[in-house]
Amino acid sequence: MVAEMQTGKKTVLELLGNEKASFHIPSYQRPYAWGVDECETLWDDICSFAVPDNSPDGFLSGSEYFLGSIVTFKQAESTVYEVIDGQQRLITLMLLLRVLYSRLEHMNNKDNVQLRNKIEEAIWKVDEFGQPQVGEAKLRSSVASDDDLEELGSILGPGSVDDAMTSRYADNYRFFQVAVDDYIYIYPNYFKYLVDRLLRNVILLPIESEDRDSALRIFSTLNNRGLPLSDSDIFKAAMYEHYRNQGRAEEFDGRWKEIERRLAGPLLAEDSPMTELFRLYMGYLRGLSYAGSTNRPAVRDFFNRDHNAVLKEERTLNDLEDLVDFWNRYEGEEGFSDPVLKDFFVLRFAPNTLWQDAVSNYYLTNRNEDGRLDQDVFHDYLQRLIAFLYGAVAAGATSTWERREIDKEAGFLAGRTDWSPLKGRITEHDMRSALNALGPWKRINKGILAWWMMSNANQEPIALGTEFDVEHIYARKRHQNRPGEITDEQLESLGNKSLLEKRINIRSADYDFSDKRAIYRGSAAGKPGTDVRELLDLADGNDDFTSHEIDARTAEIRESFLRFLEQAGVVIPGK
Repeated sequence: MVAEMQTGKKTVLELLGNEKASFHIPSYQRPYAWGVDECETLWDDICSFAVPDNSPDGFLSGSEYFLGSIVTFKQAESTVYEVIDGQQRLITLMLLLRVLYSRLEHMNNKDNVQLRNKIEEAIWKVDEFGQPQVGEAKLRSSVASDDDLEELGSILGPGSVDDAMTSRYADNYRFFQVAVDDYIYIYPNYFKYLVDRLLRNVILLPIESEDRDSALRIFSTLNNRGLPLSDSDIFKAAMYEHYRNQGRAEEFDGRWKEIERRLAGPLLAEDSPMTELFRLYMGYLRGLSYAGSTNRPAVRDFFNRDHNAVLKEERTLNDLEDLVDFWNRYEGEEGFSDPVLKDFFVLRFAPNTLWQDAVSNYYLTNRNEDGRLDQDVFHDYLQRLIAFLYGAVAAGATSTWERREIDKEAGFLAGRTDWSPLKGRITEHDMRSALNALGPWKRINKGILAWWMMSNANQEPIALGTEFDVEHIYARKRHQNRPGEITDEQLESLGNKSLLEKRINIRSADYDFSDKRAIYRGSAAGKPGTDVRELLDLADGNDDFTSHEIDARTAEIRESFLRFLEQAGVVIPGK
């Protein structure tokens, strides 16, 4: 049976003035996000529309200003409309109307009294006799992740805002207060036209469904057509509905809010961290059912299959919680062995983010009942992953090729295939040739330097948040001032480069090695030294660093990296 859906444009007064209707923003929605910039744009547009060229006579009768659509679901046996999409404009409109109402309270001529009564119809609930219940707003929000709902209630109800309020609701309400007061001061005789045309000529398109699933499908369709809604919003709505049907809506609200609160690590680097979490989880699930295809579907298409079947599984929310916990511990460097922390440091400098997919797949496949991993086995896996990702890029592999191989690896981890794509991909001859031809501009160089730094047995783990630059041990300035001591190729070779803390690199970039020794050690002007063990050893064991040391170190890095790739099984030795 196809659910009934009603559409048709309505004025602000027609939509909000329905005395029996009220609006509820459910807890699975995103928090209110509009700021002063959006409010200013809306205010300017309405003023220009209602009073063109600052003259009410320029307004054409019958003109309309389209504000946007609002998707709602009418709750059973109720006059409450659940807002599926459109909360940003609806809340903002209510804030503006509340300011207009407060100003009209002090204007007692006939026209303004009538306008005040009209706004009462739009913003207040009514009693059984149809009389407005002043202070009881028609709009209510219970967004689980919104910590500012009390302020919204205070603003829409009593119409009060104080300096202690810091929410977007309060900021936007203050903006409208100032904007309206300025308008009244400059154009006192035009104010009533502005309010009347806002109520009667500003148009919204309500899309009303009597079935929540239909409303959510409309919500999804609108998002596909470019409205700024994320995939995770769609997933949240579907999961909320599932848990609500089980009588567990409050439980879901709390767990989802906690996931959002604890998002950490590389997830936060994305525009939509929650959607990135689902994308990583998709990779794991695809591995469980791997059958040879490496064509990745869109995240929304994957989770919307079979009427959101995966989203309704009990394990889904549990797995998402575990995955967030893992990346939260990664961010805090909590519960990992020193070798694993050193591996994480190296992966920070990977030429792409595919390592996060692989690590998420490995974690979800191999965690124990407490959500932890065997650290020795995990370290062995990370070593193979680093060898594969860095070796493949050094040999010229593209990100697209690596992505397909990581997808195959997810199938291997899940037991769907007997062969790991991380092993035996490149011959020793080809890898040696690739390393010899590796130009200084290649993106993999910084990653190889990170690997070299952490391959030192005496190197301690370094906090993941520490910023590093590439240090030229033999300084560029020295090369400019003393041409002929080393070649341009030696200057930019791996053997003349190291990672160095950014705070130190700024000070040491142009110094001779004799001066750099003191900076590396930290004995210069009381400044702290580096935590890079190799640079400390160079400072203690070398009076200078010239062409001989550069060539020897370049050869050592290349040969050691090649042996590492062989030990990890990525390079086939002797071929």
